[in-house]
Amino acid sequence: MALGCLLAGALCALPANAQKAVDLQWGMAIQPRFSYGLDAGDDTESAGFGIRRARLRTVMTYEQKAGLHFDADFAGGTAGVVDLFAFYRMSPNVRLRLGYLAGPQPRAYIPTGFPFIDGIDRAAIAERWAQSTIGGSGRDFGMEVQYDDRRTRLAAFVHNGDGNIARANLRRGIAGLSATGGATTRGIAVSGSASHAIQGLAGLEVGGFAGYNASRNPNTAATSGDPGRDYATYSAHVYWGAIPGSQPVRMKAEILGIQYAAAGGAPSQQALGVAFTGAARLVEGSELVASYEQYAGDTDADSDRYVLAGITFSPSARRGLAYGQERFTLAYLYGAPAGVSASAQHMVVLQFQFALW
Repeated sequence: MALGCLLAGALCALPANAQKAVDLQWGMAIQPRFSYGLDAGDDTESAGFGIRRARLRTVMTYEQKAGLHFDADFAGGTAGVVDLFAFYRMSPNVRLRLGYLAGPQPRAYIPTGFPFIDGIDRAAIAERWAQSTIGGSGRDFGMEVQYDDRRTRLAAFVHNGDGNIARANLRRGIAGLSATGGATTRGIAVSGSASHAIQGLAGLEVGGFAGYNASRNPNTAATSGDPGRDYATYSAHVYWGAIPGSQPVRMKAEILGIQYAAAGGAPSQQALGVAFTGAARLVEGSELVASYEQYAGDTDADSDRYVLAGITFSPSARRGLAYGQERFTLAYLYGAPAGVSASAQHMVVLQFQFALW
């Protein structure tokens, strides 16, 4: 919020001719909800109101070339940085980004913007992937170059490999006579992604992602206290109708995996997740949606399972506006740990979304 006000003030302070060259865009979104949860393992229950997201986005662009992107979330009661990066358009189709941002990753995670989530949250397998790799924020400090011609998108990202915004922000100087801060962090991560919209088949998108991370950050440890591990990761997806409400029938399929290397006594390990989602229009501005997912943190063990069934309704779509601008979602969610049916988790969530994004 403070940065947004500062940007607006800086814009007003510019000479009139410079102001004409600067474009300032705003976005905002809020997702209040009521939820009920039941843990069948210990018979505990939870019910109440909350706010999943409360976002404010500011983008300042100079002469349609260079700019600053800032995205903050207020759902926790205080402002927290979501995205903060500079960008430069090298050509109409090529953009460079540098800062704290969401680079290439599985399509089901941050590349599926939160206003366009099918049900309540992003795919569980994608959330599990992030928690075991760069961290739940899905962001990291680094530099990305992206090509996008509206049908084909290619991206390459060089980054620190640990998305923790406090731990991974390397900004020290030489005045303290400590160039390293006493720690070795030579491990750098690289990742890339590609997606393509198939011409002649409206709504059909195929793509994939791959990366290698040598940071050995704590998210990659086999158990608490173990050392972090190098890992390679990948995903592939086929989406027919990625955006809710975009067509009468939509289908999605995605697979992702992680291969951890052995390190310091910690074993090598492979994780694998798959997700399937389907949605069908009931009437204009309303969809039925269902998904099934499996995730094995170790492919030598059984998989955790996740199921969602719900209905969405968009008053804004009924008025010819964006489906995600005003949206109600009522969903039942089920989660079962591998081989432990008695510990099944049940949730019912009613969520409203208002987004000018």
